[in-house]
Amino acid sequence: RETAIWAHLVHDNIVTLYGTTEGFGKTTALVSRWFPHGTLFRLIKEQGTTLTIESKLKLVIYTFHSFPVVHGDITSSNVLVDLKDGEYKACITDFGLSNVLCGHLEDCLIEGSTVRPGASRWTAPELLKPHDPSSDIKPDIKPTTQNDMYSFGRVMFHV
Repeated sequence: RETAIWAHLVHDNIVTLYGTTEGFGKTTALVSRWFPHGTLFRLIKEQGTTLTIESKLKLVIYTFHSFPVVHGDITSSNVLVDLKDGEYKACITDFGLSNVLCGHLEDCLIEGSTVRPGASRWTAPELLKPHDPSSDIKPDIKPTTQNDMYSFGRVMFHV
């Protein structure tokens, strides 16, 4: 599912998925470009660097307007940083918890999933509601772009 979603997401602020490979462990490995500057989290922690307003706005445009996809795990560790022309450019990665809002991405049917919140520090509070395991009734919580917006706000607060 992650590969099917990620392969359709082409944008300057999304890490490009080149393909998959085997032999690096028990599961299939996803192949993307190497980012020598690492994650936004690392850049902030080690260098105290922040993104420009322009870079932040480009991330907003991707996150909420380009695709019918809920990322589901937007954190500063899932934003890779590229240094281009002396400025940092942020790129979203890790679409393992993503969901396609309408079930189709272009002409491809994408299997849905249940809500599995990512890192709780970045997750919208409504996705963290406890579920009573003794109850047969499961809460009908669906991921939304608003949940991603909350997580994005947490990332921007971090930077």
